[in-house]
Amino acid sequence: MTEQLKNELVACLKAARDMAARAEDAGRGFYPEERIEVDRLIAKSKTLKKRIQDQDLRDQIDALGGFGGAHEPKSQVGGGSWADAFEKALDRRYGQKELVPSGTVTVPALSETLTPLGDERVDSILQLIPMRPLDGTDSFAYLRETVRDHQAAPVAVGAKKPTSIYSVEKVEDRVRTIAHLSEPIPRQYLADIPLLRQYLNGVLLEGFLLEYEYQVIEGPGSGENVTGLLATSGILTQAYDSDLLTTTRRAITQLERLSIPPGAFCFHPADWEAFELLSSGEGRFLLGDAREGGRVIPVDRAKRRLWGLPVALSLGMPEGRGVLADFVGSTARLEREGVRVDWSESAYNPPTYDEEGSSDFERNLVRFRCEGRVGFAVLRPAGVVSIALESGS
Repeated sequence: MTEQLKNELVACLKAARDMAARAEDAGRGFYPEERIEVDRLIAKSKTLKKRIQDQDLRDQIDALGGFGGAHEPKSQVGGGSWADAFEKALDRRYGQKELVPSGTVTVPALSETLTPLGDERVDSILQLIPMRPLDGTDSFAYLRETVRDHQAAPVAVGAKKPTSIYSVEKVEDRVRTIAHLSEPIPRQYLADIPLLRQYLNGVLLEGFLLEYEYQVIEGPGSGENVTGLLATSGILTQAYDSDLLTTTRRAITQLERLSIPPGAFCFHPADWEAFELLSSGEGRFLLGDAREGGRVIPVDRAKRRLWGLPVALSLGMPEGRGVLADFVGSTARLEREGVRVDWSESAYNPPTYDEEGSSDFERNLVRFRCEGRVGFAVLRPAGVVSIALESGS
């Protein structure tokens, strides 16, 4: 395993060095596409180096007999890092592996579990957006770029220098609360942590993240809604042009004309299916890698990339519409506090629930509430392209 990782690291570094050498030999800097590729190779190299170091440590522990020659088995129950964090927080606070009648734990879901590593597949648009913590306040302010006009030029001695125009505006905003409740759940169903973890990961976090993604993508900005990407004034637009591949490639050019590096795409799953099924007249898939005999296989869904850029899928993206953005330089997520999970068996059910009205305690039921206080900001609208994926849209 370690040897394979080292070989991958050597290949990444060699590819980056070769690209740098070609540019130097030609007496030029990197082309935009070369810069993007070199950045990708460097990021992947850093990830591989960390994995090699971690693997070396595991090998040393195994050599010392720390695990008796084998690693501890992992739980087979559905769950993930968010549910694991909840379990640890629950254990630290209450010191037992079962649910007390009521309680609260804060799980740092967004700041710790949504960070992409290297060039691994992106599963959520939230992974692409840098997170900025807020401490002691619900309000935040930022500068939004409205004009970027470069006028740099050669100037003779004593001549007046040209003036570039860079305009910004101050935007003040606040975090919003995204929350939802569970229906009453019999306590017997949650008598042990594995079932609780499965429930939490399958329902609470999923519902929270789906709504947060929708707000980031097309929140209207009114009331308790944030102003999402598609509702932000000043973003670029790309009309449908001939086919999906041509249209998305032209969107990349729009950012490159402004010297803004394209970061990633985001599509509705149904639209990504259309990309994957693109084929030629002979029935050959257009998205994929050439193999023996020139045959093209369907796209590698484990990587999910288009024009070399990551693709995130979201049910919050309207069908027939996509987004390409420099997420790192043009957007930000604000987090006032981690996702909090409260539970109680003292909720009262009015007579509409049963004939007499009752409490969850009387019925041995438990309810959960999941909420987080988050915000979103578009720092540079010109770094976002709204893409029409259908003719006339």
